[in-house]
Amino acid sequence: MEILDRYIRNHILGALVGVLIVIVGLDLLAAFIAELEELKGNYQQLQAVTYVLNTIPGRVYEFVPVAALVGCLIGMGSLANGSELLVIRAAGVSIGRVVWSALKPTLAVAFLSVLLGEYVVPVTEQYAQGQRSAAMGRDGLIKTKSGIWHREGNEFVRIDAVGANGVLLGVTRYRFDSNQSLISTTVSRQAVYEDNHWRLTDTYITQFDKNNTKVRYSAEQDWFIQLSPESVSVVVLKPENMSISELYQYKNYLQAQTLDADQYAIAFWKKVFQPAIMVAMILVALSFIFGPLRSVTVGFRVVVGIVVGLGFQQGQDLFNYAAIVYHFDPLVAVAMPVVFCFAAGFVLLNRLR
Repeated sequence: MEILDRYIRNHILGALVGVLIVIVGLDLLAAFIAELEELKGNYQQLQAVTYVLNTIPGRVYEFVPVAALVGCLIGMGSLANGSELLVIRAAGVSIGRVVWSALKPTLAVAFLSVLLGEYVVPVTEQYAQGQRSAAMGRDGLIKTKSGIWHREGNEFVRIDAVGANGVLLGVTRYRFDSNQSLISTTVSRQAVYEDNHWRLTDTYITQFDKNNTKVRYSAEQDWFIQLSPESVSVVVLKPENMSISELYQYKNYLQAQTLDADQYAIAFWKKVFQPAIMVAMILVALSFIFGPLRSVTVGFRVVVGIVVGLGFQQGQDLFNYAAIVYHFDPLVAVAMPVVFCFAAGFVLLNRLR
């Protein structure tokens, strides 16, 4: 059986890698063409190429499930076209055993994609955005594990988090005098941008004098600073580019602030369920190979794979939007399409026995 496992693995992985290279390559080309419209200042074609290349890990992570589906259809389909699957079945190997042989490389790829999304994608995306922002002359913001930092004159600003609607959460301002001595700190629960300035709410101002310290409270306060929502959005990663641990902490923080965290909760559960999505895709693909797509052309299998992959993605997006609009559990919204895909794969495979 080791020979069978290796033979099936090589066919699936070879097709999967080939499909992934084609899809990511086309996506990179489209992204580069889109970046050409953003050229300005020091951000020219060379910088655009560098930016797009730095986003490759994120694009690979995004397209791995579809590549697994299409790659399985192509790889296993080539075995079906050569009557090799028929010989394997005639040798007494059950459909379940063939399915397990096909799932092994898929599980390995799923594990690698989890590591990619957790440890590589957030770093490369943050670096790409930072370099792009600096080339465009939008520097001045630094993102660290403790939050987002900004300096303007003698004032240093730390922002704990940024809400989905651009609201700054947990804003702390440190003001220094010309001798670099701290003269005041201002801690605000949040800041909302309106009429070309920020409006701070629930603000505590602490002033440090030589002999005493004064603390006062302000329910609302206007804050005039050059920092804009667009500048902040540059250093804030999109939910789909954040790691699972970052998403978990971020959504919990927003929920603790009684703010809408559905967008981050959905992204969190999508990343958690990504390995299950890949397995479900493979089950559906194998049910097609042993059933209606046993003797069709490679091109037709590719079309079917793309249609099924896009259909799953559209269904998942539909549930996600419904969760945001109607405020039902994001876990249910993400899990439902996966459960349906698993059920379809199991039912179709059981009919072939």
